[in-house]
Amino acid sequence: MKIVKYYSNKIFYIVTIVLLILYILFTFLLINNQKKLLQSEKMGYESNKIAYELRTSSEELTKYVRTYVITANPKYEKSFWHILNVRNGKVPRPDGRTIPLKTLMKQLGFTQQEFEKLDYAQNNSDNLVKKEVIAMNAVKGIMSDETQVLMLPNESNRDFAIRIVHDAAYHNDKAAIMNPIDEFIELVNKRIEAQNEYYNNLSLIYIFIDSLVVIGLIISFFTLLAKLKYSLKMEQESSSKLIEKQKEIVELVELINQKNTFVAGLTHDLRSPIFAEQKALEVLLSKKAGIEFEPFWETLQDIYKTNEELLYMVNNYLSLYHYESGKLEPNLKAVNIADLVNSAVRSIKYLAKHQDTTINIDIQPDLPFIKVDKGQIISVLVNLISNAIKHNTKGKDIEIKVRKVDFSIEVSVKDNGKGIPEAEQPNIFERYPIKKREIGTGLGLYLAKQIVEVHNGEIWFETQEGIGTTFIFSLPIEF
Repeated sequence: MKIVKYYSNKIFYIVTIVLLILYILFTFLLINNQKKLLQSEKMGYESNKIAYELRTSSEELTKYVRTYVITANPKYEKSFWHILNVRNGKVPRPDGRTIPLKTLMKQLGFTQQEFEKLDYAQNNSDNLVKKEVIAMNAVKGIMSDETQVLMLPNESNRDFAIRIVHDAAYHNDKAAIMNPIDEFIELVNKRIEAQNEYYNNLSLIYIFIDSLVVIGLIISFFTLLAKLKYSLKMEQESSSKLIEKQKEIVELVELINQKNTFVAGLTHDLRSPIFAEQKALEVLLSKKAGIEFEPFWETLQDIYKTNEELLYMVNNYLSLYHYESGKLEPNLKAVNIADLVNSAVRSIKYLAKHQDTTINIDIQPDLPFIKVDKGQIISVLVNLISNAIKHNTKGKDIEIKVRKVDFSIEVSVKDNGKGIPEAEQPNIFERYPIKKREIGTGLGLYLAKQIVEVHNGEIWFETQEGIGTTFIFSLPIEF
């Protein structure tokens, strides 16, 4: 029997380690894929920026040369040459770099077909500049052999200059610049869209696999806790003598320390990749990726909700570890409480949507800044709002109000649920206040109270059975 137990435990730990390795691997692949997606989007932005600069510079050159041949004002000629010199890399750009536009085109790594379109457009623009320079020189009385050939009989220098920058040939030359730019933009956008579609599909696969691995890890985690509880029970039942009980206490303390270390390490290691998954899911669910996942939409929402609850539990376990180990010291910075409320609401908007709940926010304008630990106060808000959503009557609203009361900022979160039974009210802020819970860890309100009190604040609640509950906390403006 002991041999069977030994090998079953060994297999359990091997499976857990394999799951952790798979989780790290696919999370790394997901993050790397998201970086490639961002690089692809940046490439598209820079490509359109280059095309826009070429188009804009050509239009600006036309505007200044036409204005100059009519007014002969030298400031327009100066503006003309400044734009041309920036484009040709003779004077610094607004960002301080002195680099020709054509060099920037080469550095972006366009395909041969894309580069030829943009290069053809710039060459046409450079050729048109020669005609524009002839027009400006004619206004100044500088006549070249080419000017004499182009002038009509009895045509004045000014009329000649105006004509050659307005005639049909000039417009055809402009079209020879703009058309290749439009074709270039179309080619680049098609390539970037294809790349983005590939990376988004790959992200969806990685997220799905990672979610399965996370489920396996959670099962392993709770199995380990069950094993620890079972071991504790067996040890307690087999203890008969005082010395054996003392030995059991030492062993139990060691097990608890190992469990706390394991929980802290596991929650810390799980938090970042779960957060990365959550952000990737938000991108997919917001449809900003430009791809429709209608067949998987309900599955994605369920994965997001499960992931959000996992992140909620992991954050609570990690906060509990920090509190009990004396590491819950706030990093105080001046912040706008409205920003923290909005950030907390954004982080759980899909949980609210899943519960068919609307969150109404009422924030008093021109509130003073307060010095708090941003992350800890957001954690308090997320705990209170999440509890309100979970206990709210489906389809009804949740109200969040922020007010200045005397020398404090007061925040309230009101749900329209069943209220808190009178028997449970005295212990509502205690650790694991309810014996049986449908969801969560029972740590949210306990941790919220610890964090608020560390900030020299207060937290309380008002409830009516059958009507709902309002949780309120206040933070001093000067801390």
